[in-house]
Amino acid sequence: MNRTRELLILRPDNIGDVVLFSGCLEHIRRLYPDYRITLAVQPHIVNLVELCPWVDRVTGVRVRRRGRSLLSAPIQAVARGVDRLRSVFGNRYEVVLFPLKSPDPDQLVLLSNHAAPEVFGLTGCCVNAPEGGYPAALAPDKLCTHVHDISGADPWRHELATNLEYLEFLGSPVKDVRDIGPVVWLSDADHAFSRFKDSAPSPIVGVFPCSFDPRKNWGLDNYVNWAKSLEMVGTFVIFGAAADRNMASALADSLHEARPSVAVINMVGQTTLRQLAAGIGTCDILFSVDSAGLHLGIAAGIPTVGIMGGWHFGRFAPWGDPARHRIITHHLPCFGCNLMCHRQRHECLHAVTPSEVAACCNELLGVFYHKQPSDHRGE
Repeated sequence: MNRTRELLILRPDNIGDVVLFSGCLEHIRRLYPDYRITLAVQPHIVNLVELCPWVDRVTGVRVRRRGRSLLSAPIQAVARGVDRLRSVFGNRYEVVLFPLKSPDPDQLVLLSNHAAPEVFGLTGCCVNAPEGGYPAALAPDKLCTHVHDISGADPWRHELATNLEYLEFLGSPVKDVRDIGPVVWLSDADHAFSRFKDSAPSPIVGVFPCSFDPRKNWGLDNYVNWAKSLEMVGTFVIFGAAADRNMASALADSLHEARPSVAVINMVGQTTLRQLAAGIGTCDILFSVDSAGLHLGIAAGIPTVGIMGGWHFGRFAPWGDPARHRIITHHLPCFGCNLMCHRQRHECLHAVTPSEVAACCNELLGVFYHKQPSDHRGE
């Protein structure tokens, strides 16, 4: 019997990782034109990629974090068994693509639930492996039928370079990271949501003050002192997730007090991911911590200033045109700690001063304000 061949792209990591991988989807479609392609991401990320024209279906998959569940061990075992049955008797994939450079064990458990005749993965990077290495049953070279060994590569080289190498491993002719730049697919309704720009005084300065990992965050006083030093600003727009509402509310009040003549719009917790991307794209500049918001700003083509430490410096930032996108950090010999800091605090981040950030924002606004920003790719 003839039936449609099925391919699964399993990408159960964070928003920023999916953003950086988005430009690869068109090239995967070209490699597998006759397959029905399913893209599996974490449930809260589905909205960001569900308009992608290069896949047939987007679904949510939840990574079951071991040791953090309220369920008893026997119930967790039953749940894992149900997942395996769903994999076997639900979608029967001929091909599974698992392009994670350094998966953690819980992500590998998820991969183990999706057996297929061909599974293409990566091996050789153990940045997120448990101490002592992966359990034998979860070793990537055991779960995958085809693995590309990247053990000889710098573990902190940029994620886009790893994505390009993975595409070449699959057989794609693409040779330049500029051909796999991140893409944001937006609807007319998403664009309509961001029309606050029509009435907001310019220039519009976007602020993304929080990361999902609080260790990557700056301090409220730093943002206030930064805002006081900005030379050109008509409106502050604060972006972020619902979990950041308390901090965003405090920041909005502080910005009102520090710059009473400047409008402040607080959009934290009020957007879908696509609306977030559209809103960021309407700003004249974005200032962000190490977060998905920073990647969305760079993908939108607006000038960006990001602050980050050295935990995985080089892997996710810097990228983009350095004339338009700046990263500020305090370089230390211990870069590459993967957030396993041996100091009392992340000095690489907290040594960055508000005056440094303000000077960088003032410079970029002086160069790019009033110039036409780059369009979103793939809208």
